[in-house]
Amino acid sequence: QQDNILEAFKRSGDADEDAGELDFSVLLKKRNKKKLEGPKEEVDVWEILKAAKPCDYEKIAFQYGITDLRGMLTRLKKMKAESKKSD
Repeated sequence: QQDNILEAFKRSGDADEDAGELDFSVLLKKRNKKKLEGPKEEVDVWEILKAAKPCDYEKIAFQYGITDLRGMLTRLKKMKAESKKSD
C-alpha cells in the first residue's frame, strides 16, 4: 500500500509536458456499479390501510411515503363510508 502511494507521486520522465501535475487517479477507490432494479409493481396503499389495524396506520403510512397523517385518516374515513353505502 505504501509503495503504491509513493509511485503515484513520482514524476514521469517528461518534465516539460506535465510540469507540476500529479496523477491522483491511482489513489481513488473503485466503486462497484449499482445494479438497476426493475420497475416495482404498484401497491395500492389505501387497500393495505383499509385492511390494517388502526394502530398500524402510522407505520404503514411512513413506509409508503405518506406524511400527512390527518389527511390520510380523513380519506380512509370517506373510503370506508363509501364502501358501507354501496353495501
